[in-house]
Amino acid sequence: VLRHMNEGEYRQLMADVDYLSRTDAMIDPFEWVLGRVLHHHLAPQFDAERATRKRTATIAENRDAVAMLLTQIARAGHNDPSMQQAAFDAGAAVLDGEWQMVSPAQTTLPGLDKAVDALVLMLATEKKTVLEACAAAIAADREVTVTEGELLRGISDVLECPMPLLKAQST
Repeated sequence: VLRHMNEGEYRQLMADVDYLSRTDAMIDPFEWVLGRVLHHHLAPQFDAERATRKRTATIAENRDAVAMLLTQIARAGHNDPSMQQAAFDAGAAVLDGEWQMVSPAQTTLPGLDKAVDALVLMLATEKKTVLEACAAAIAADREVTVTEGELLRGISDVLECPMPLLKAQST
């Protein structure tokens, strides 16, 4: 039914989703994922350029976007900064090179939107590696919260890449 909307109906739906997610003055991860998944699946029928963009980017070309995503994942499951850092480090261990968490002031949902937009254009093998890093960050504490699971599921969908298994990390 949603795919049969005209452009005006699509724009109204997205405005309504945005309005509803902001009514409590705070967008939680589920609300963000819902908006991103709807946008990802519906926008291409109204934006021909978006539907035909080449997907050839690499992790190396998108380090800031990868760091933003991994930071958001690490923070989603923990309030304690040391646990956030441990989760981030577990995810970064899957990736090549040295990685730093994005500062809390720079970790915003608009920033995450921009990061995911960049990651969509990566090669499939690169997306798989990024999602494996996210899964490692989530599983670092051997617990998967609903928020973490929803984020990974939604991001996997938007990146059009299968969600990796969440397995406990060995200590």
